[in-house]
Amino acid sequence: MLVEYFLELGITLLFSSITVYFRDIAHILGILTMAWQFLTPVMYPSSRVPEKYLPIWNLNPMVSIIDVYRDILYFKRIPNVTTLGTAMAMGCFFGFR
Repeated sequence: MLVEYFLELGITLLFSSITVYFRDIAHILGILTMAWQFLTPVMYPSSRVPEKYLPIWNLNPMVSIIDVYRDILYFKRIPNVTTLGTAMAMGCFFGFR
């Protein structure tokens, strides 16, 4: 959960600093947040995404975090080290910018 916190904190701080100069970003963020919600694999696994779209799919920083949560909570197994490492890298990238 700490990794997810740093990711969300970093994204929030990034967009809040941009909103100071561009006021319309606040209105656009509502639309982007709703689109991001539907593009995050909460209700369906990443395995349902076609193979050719996986490089684009993995650009979503929440994909690896949701996959780690799914491994722990649904399948009761230790998450894959590369998935956990990707989640930590994304969280640190956005959180410590």
